[in-house]
Amino acid sequence: MNTDLDYEQVLKRFKSYVETDDLISAQAFLAGLVTEDLPWDHLYQKVYLHACLKKRRAFVEWMDTLFETLEPIQKIALRQMFAYGRYLLNK
Repeated sequence: MNTDLDYEQVLKRFKSYVETDDLISAQAFLAGLVTEDLPWDHLYQKVYLHACLKKRRAFVEWMDTLFETLEPIQKIALRQMFAYGRYLLNK
């Protein structure tokens, strides 16, 4: 599995999937992650905004569904990001 990956490697991999518009590989990569000590809220924010900036609507829609799997406190912390993300996506 991918247990030896640290936060920066995971972020870099997700961003490369966004760059190449490879949603299926991103979903498979996420399913294969077993590392529980990653800051998922920070990772979510970085990848979500990157997908919005690159106009990857399929990624944004997928990440919208992932938002519901986050802890309630993480959801509260990330709520304000969506307005900026939508602005970037529609710009």
